[in-house]
Amino acid sequence: MLVEPNDQFHLGLVVDDFEGTRQRLSDTLGYVWGPEARLELVLHLPDGPITFQHRLQYTVAEPRLELIPSVPGTPLEPSS
Repeated sequence: MLVEPNDQFHLGLVVDDFEGTRQRLSDTLGYVWGPEARLELVLHLPDGPITFQHRLQYTVAEPRLELIPSVPGTPLEPSS
């Protein structure tokens, strides 16, 4: 069975250039974005917990894209 795009709520993208990626996706694919969310997030890593300010933003149309800025040294870092 294939995964149908319309059956998905969102796809999360961890990016190095949050504002630039958002703008390129808007300019090239016509995405419109909802409000940006900011929250304090605690990640429990093997070396102990880290706390940082987390940002994210969703597109308004489904299936949604979620943009997340990368955080070096955490799972929120793009793979190479």
